Amino acid sequence: MFIDATESKLRSIVSMGWIISVLLQIADLVVRLSNAAILDDFSGFLFDPGEVGLKAFAVVVCVHAILILSIQLTDAIWFRWLNVILLPIFCLLFMAHQIFHLISGGMVPAAHMIVTTQYLIGFVVTVYAVKWARAGKK
Repeated sequence: MFIDATESKLRSIVSMGWIISVLLQIADLVVRLSNAAILDDFSGFLFDPGEVGLKAFAVVVCVHAILILSIQLTDAIWFRWLNVILLPIFCLLFMAHQIFHLISGGMVPAAHMIVTTQYLIGFVVTVYAVKWARAGKK
């Protein structure tokens, strides 16, 4: 199922994983905003994301941007292993957040496919992040 890739290809896969992750998070927000516009009810945004959540979202987008560029600029082993740690943490945090929405009935049905895709990609990219970290200079 997983390809045997060169170190350069592994780096690209990990970088692309972070890019796709942030794009899917933005897509989820756009879908929820579109749904609110169609229903002419934005009241749900008072609580989620709310003011604090919107600030957190900005931080997440900035962290993604820094990681994406850093993956291309650094070759440090510790940084490779940092990706191995951060990928599943981000994935699990967003998964927990979405499960809360699913349980509370606050999840927009169109967003199910987007967030499911994000988790699947998060899992696959974590596998490749481990391969990239192990392929580093010893």
